[in-house]
Amino acid sequence: MSGQYQVVFQGQLQAGFALEQVKLELMRLCSLAEEQAERLLASSAVVLKTCAERAQAELYQQRLEAIGMQVLLRPVVVPAHKTAEPEQVSKPLSAVTEPSITAQHNAESSSDWHMEPIEPSHSSEPEADSLDDQYSHASSDYSTLPPVNHSSQTQVELQSLPFRFTGEGGQYFGIWIVNLLLSILTLGIYSAWAKVRNKRYFYGHSHLDGENFEYTGKPLQILVGRLIAGALFILLFFSELLSPMLAIVAFVFTMAFLPWALRQSAKFNARNSWYRGLNYRFTGSLGQAYWVFLALPILSVLTLGILFPYTLFAQQRYAITGHGYGSHNFQFSARPGQYYIMALILIAVSMLGGLAIVLVAGVSAVFLAINAALGAVMMTTSIVLGYLALYVLVIAVFSVQMANLRYNHSTLFAHGFESSWRWDSYAKLFALNTLLTVLTLGLFIPFAKVRSARYAAEHLQAEVEGDLDSFVAEEAEQVSAIGEGMADFFDFDLGL
Repeated sequence: MSGQYQVVFQGQLQAGFALEQVKLELMRLCSLAEEQAERLLASSAVVLKTCAERAQAELYQQRLEAIGMQVLLRPVVVPAHKTAEPEQVSKPLSAVTEPSITAQHNAESSSDWHMEPIEPSHSSEPEADSLDDQYSHASSDYSTLPPVNHSSQTQVELQSLPFRFTGEGGQYFGIWIVNLLLSILTLGIYSAWAKVRNKRYFYGHSHLDGENFEYTGKPLQILVGRLIAGALFILLFFSELLSPMLAIVAFVFTMAFLPWALRQSAKFNARNSWYRGLNYRFTGSLGQAYWVFLALPILSVLTLGILFPYTLFAQQRYAITGHGYGSHNFQFSARPGQYYIMALILIAVSMLGGLAIVLVAGVSAVFLAINAALGAVMMTTSIVLGYLALYVLVIAVFSVQMANLRYNHSTLFAHGFESSWRWDSYAKLFALNTLLTVLTLGLFIPFAKVRSARYAAEHLQAEVEGDLDSFVAEEAEQVSAIGEGMADFFDFDLGL
């Protein structure tokens, strides 16, 4: 058996992925025409790529599974009595580019793609569980990619580029306090300008590979959205005073409106977020927004929380895969099971923490029998401190798990990310930020935000293949900023 592996599409989609969504992502990733993508997805089995090494094939598998295709790796069997033919390696999918693709191959148009039958591998000794047997009945109308001339390829080294945040707490405090005072004096009208100033500060002090990010949102656009959001909130408030039935209708209308607002917010923020002259974009569908932000939360409640981890997964996947940079969308390879494991960890931490609090309270009860006053103080103090410590620990574990799942399973084109958040270091950060914010009556908030942004940057790096400047920007879709104001008014955040 040789060291080659074939990347095989099994003719099925991952659970939770719609056919139309997968087709669109496949067209984008591979520069396919709609008919070509439909023919490929209609195949019962198709070899997409032959790789010289398993690690390379696993990369393709990861990227294709991230858009919803069920893909497996099949070792290529070379008969012992035959001389191996020269290797013919299929052209890589454009969104799963090998480190060795040249500008010549990147310039090839989708017209170079062709459809031809894929012959199953031959072995002189048939095996009972041979994968070839599984595909021998597949349709001959398969999609494949043209060969690549490896003699023209050049090796591109993988780079680890750390993120950096250069903001300072004292510097941001001046911006934050002015924003707060002007927002109060203008009855909230200035909050739209405050939001833009805050975003521009944090974007401008966030760096990757020597370049900072930019935010170009306009305050007036955000203000319009907030005014509409405020009007809706007032309607919801007074409807409860006027009539219980009217209040129910207003509540249902508001809940039905929120998924649209969240999607508009994501589109507006992405369109106004820039890096190296290219802006981000958000293309998540409206139907998926209603599914992940309205239908799934309702089902989670009806199932007594059983679907809650899956809801978190679906919302993360929607937010990440909906975002794009240049002409490529982000991909997300995490699985629902990883979110259920996170939920089990949180339940275990909560139960063990609660048990520890009960044990400490029991010890305090002994002192209560000896000295009532001292025992009461010890019991009250131990319970309060115990619950505060448990709260910090649960928040830290949840935040770290979510951050690592989000970044470690996100990819863009051939680039990935490595997140190294740790629950112990983040727990210290969160506990100190919370304590100092309480002791200073909220004046430590800007310092806490800067400390949190610096922690996130110090524990995240980009794994880059090639040059980040090679991306080509797509024309940004003009969208209304009303959703931005709505989402921010109700304290929702969909951004990466």
